[in-house]
Amino acid sequence: MIRTAKAIATTWLLTVLIAVTVVAAGCSGSDDSAPSTSGSATPSSTPVPQLPRYRTDGLRLAVSPSQPLVIYNVYPSGAQPELIDQVVALWPKDLLPYLAIQIVPNDMDALTPAEKAAAVDRMLDASDKAQVAVILQTLTLFGNEGPDDAAVDAAFDAHPSLVGIGVAELSANYQTSIGGLQDDQRAGLAKRIEQAARHDAVLLWADMGYLGPQVFVDAGADPVLYPLMRKHRDNIIVQVKQNGLGRRFGTQSAALGMYLSDMASAWGINSEDWLWWEASLQRLGDPQVPGGLTLDGMVRSDHQVRARLTYPEALFGTEMLLAAASGGSVFSIEKPERGTIDPAGTGKISPAGEHVVFPVLRRLIHDHMIPSRDEVESRVKLALRPETRDDPALATDLVFSELYGPDGCTEADRLSCAQRQWLPSTGRYGIVPTLPALARDDTTGRFPLVMTPTAALEAGAAVIDAKAAMADAATGDSWAAPAAGSDL
Repeated sequence: MIRTAKAIATTWLLTVLIAVTVVAAGCSGSDDSAPSTSGSATPSSTPVPQLPRYRTDGLRLAVSPSQPLVIYNVYPSGAQPELIDQVVALWPKDLLPYLAIQIVPNDMDALTPAEKAAAVDRMLDASDKAQVAVILQTLTLFGNEGPDDAAVDAAFDAHPSLVGIGVAELSANYQTSIGGLQDDQRAGLAKRIEQAARHDAVLLWADMGYLGPQVFVDAGADPVLYPLMRKHRDNIIVQVKQNGLGRRFGTQSAALGMYLSDMASAWGINSEDWLWWEASLQRLGDPQVPGGLTLDGMVRSDHQVRARLTYPEALFGTEMLLAAASGGSVFSIEKPERGTIDPAGTGKISPAGEHVVFPVLRRLIHDHMIPSRDEVESRVKLALRPETRDDPALATDLVFSELYGPDGCTEADRLSCAQRQWLPSTGRYGIVPTLPALARDDTTGRFPLVMTPTAALEAGAAVIDAKAAMADAATGDSWAAPAAGSDL
């Protein structure tokens, strides 16, 4: 559990110990529908992807525990194909098949629709030539981004390397942050799901939580989005963004719940070094900036960049392992130039990429460490399911505090306390999934115990601990996972 900034400083050692121990034990993992593989699995057990990884028939990009995905964001202001070339040139060659570049066109707002379409088209010419997959972000908290729908349709027809559409941070819109998904966002999300499905593409939805209903939970209670996502599950990837306000355990829970409820084909995590500043943390070892939540938001350090750069790089690897242990297979880091490679700055692989992210990724791939959907589901003992689009016990991760969430919080400091804690205090429960409110018996019946978040909170840890704990031979605050016939 992260309780103070000083405690986070120890995670360099923690990450190394976790990675070395897990790798030595040979955790198993497999494709979604395949049975568990043994610890003796070798890279030849599963076909190694080659460039181009994307397909021209069927689903353009398949992501699975044995073939995970790392997303690198680029932020063009116009036609900048060199951004594609720079990433491809610097990215480790053995990991190129696992890379997707996401074009984030926020800085194209000054361009006309025709200019936006032409700019993206030139960048996709570069990705076609490099044979690297590209996702184009078209919907964010600010509304529509980049080329219009017709231009995106044309780009799919013209460019095999365009594999998907990105949707990000809908929850960061003010109205959404306090009231849940807005009508125009629901419509925009539904339209993009259908657009992705028409083109056999993926829809990547990366989001977080704030004070209002968590948007993944909200979608699971929506009479349009829930069946639509189930219908097009193979096209959908959900990703946890590790920022927001006091709902990180709940966002992880909701994303896993979507994955286990057939609303998404894959899930993963987007680590955020901005979280250090957003959590009101400063130097290592210092307490939070005092003040809590005000009318202007959380009181934070005046030195945003300095606070962001204090975020320990080891946490990128720790969060990758956290998601991977529950079947997460899609990873990205912000800022990207700090997390993996820095093409426009040093022109080198970043320290975090060299010493943390790429080594962890190679181990996840080489040793088949990411468990399949069936393996993850078989270990879940307790699942939550709200009756509506939100539940009071999900606010500030209250219900998760009964098991592995924010610790030591009081009513007076609940939000600030939850904001500074985002790693579980124990792995004995894994990630407890939050299933969609509209999930039927054919979904809920797959889990030994399903409770509403409020009922679980009222029951308390003394009751739900034994019901939620997995069968691994572990006690106390151990982080346990089955591994090749033995336990960690």
